[in-house]
Amino acid sequence: MLIQEIILTCSHAAVAEAALASMGGSFAAQFETRADALGIEAGALAADAVRRFAKKARGHELSLLRDAITGHDQPVLAGLRHILEASLLVQDDKAKRNHKIAAKTPSAFSASRPARFCDLSCAAL
Repeated sequence: MLIQEIILTCSHAAVAEAALASMGGSFAAQFETRADALGIEAGALAADAVRRFAKKARGHELSLLRDAITGHDQPVLAGLRHILEASLLVQDDKAKRNHKIAAKTPSAFSASRPARFCDLSCAAL
């Protein structure tokens, strides 16, 4: 029941924004910085993360969320934080993979000209 409550309430931007403000601290500040970098409100980013979690989470993810909220004095905030931390980790992993792919991809200039192009064209001069 608590998982449903977290999803139903925190999937709304205004509620997620208030929950982030209630959390405060470095985590909320880090999340707000991430949202600012993306050009959206922190509550909207948090609500989107909750909706994506609700849509994609299965047994193991739900079990981890259940563990995160069990016995917590503020289970909704603990659950939201768990979902948002997982969301940030996924975003960081995607960014790292994209960076590695970009680093391995040759530039358009180097890919379009063979290495010997300059040798041949310079020799003609």
